[in-house]
Amino acid sequence: MTTEFNEAEGNESQIVVNAISQLLLGLLVLPKLRQSATQYNVSKLVELLFVRELATRTSASSKPGNVIVNIVNPGWVITNMTNGGERRKSFMGSLATKLLARKTEVSSRTVVHGAHGGLETHGQYLSDCKIGTVSAFVSSDEGAEVQTKLWLELSDILDKVEPGVMDIL
Repeated sequence: MTTEFNEAEGNESQIVVNAISQLLLGLLVLPKLRQSATQYNVSKLVELLFVRELATRTSASSKPGNVIVNIVNPGWVITNMTNGGERRKSFMGSLATKLLARKTEVSSRTVVHGAHGGLETHGQYLSDCKIGTVSAFVSSDEGAEVQTKLWLELSDILDKVEPGVMDIL
């Protein structure tokens, strides 16, 4: 930090660097943040619907071998990736992490439960080492229709990435 007054862009340089530029950047990215705010939840819904359809189609397959397909929610996990995140720097973020986030050992139990799950877990959403409840949309007729359409669309994408991959079913 300097104690000298240096002008930049018509203002004191430290004010430009630490305030004006940061505020400008924040305002400029705000539309994109708003646009993508729901995408995480949408991506999780896509994953859930695809896995449910995968379970249905593996059950209907004439290929040998019984495979159990389920989807696991390990919860909010404290990892080395998240330890230094912005959320932990604020008081509320730190408090939320301490109250809600799980250590990797605890979260891994749900993953092991899914891998070890019996036939009753086939096609199911697993959370907290038990079969979880899906949203009303997922279990509705409309959800089933979206699930089928999503399967067809993603199958095409996957077959373009890896030709013949959908024939594995």
